[in-house]
This record gives sequence, C-alpha cells and structure tokens, in this order.
Amino acid sequence: KRAVDIEMRILEVENAVNALPKEQRMVMRLRYFEGYSWREVMKTTRWSYTRCQDFHAAAVLRLDEYVPRGSE
Repeated sequence: KRAVDIEMRILEVENAVNALPKEQRMVMRLRYFEGYSWREVMKTTRWSYTRCQDFHAAAVLRLDEYVPRGSE
C-alpha cells in the first residue's frame, strides 16, 4: 500500500509540474527531475539567477495549490 501511495504522489507532482507555465516548468524539471545545479539551470536557459529564482518561487506557490503537502 505504501508503494502505491508513493507512486500516486509522484504522478500528482508530475502532473502538477506539467501544468505549470513553460518557464516555471523548465526550471523545475531541470532543477529537480534532471538534478541540475542553479549554475547549470542558468546556463541552459540563459536566464539570470534572479530570473530563475523568480520562476522557481512562482512554481513552488502554484505547486502548493495543486499538490498540498502531506502530513507525515
């Protein structure tokens, strides 16, 4: 049961990330799914650190709406 719950949670997060605007989605995918450092994210996107952080912060707020944090 626990493994199924984890898989469902992963699917929820993936679906929520896919629903983000393009720039936010790109930052989140590079940073968390691909494991890029902030420097690598900046180099790949050609955006400043501040711009990447802005997209990241907006994405986190949206993801909190889509996928509320569980209490474990």
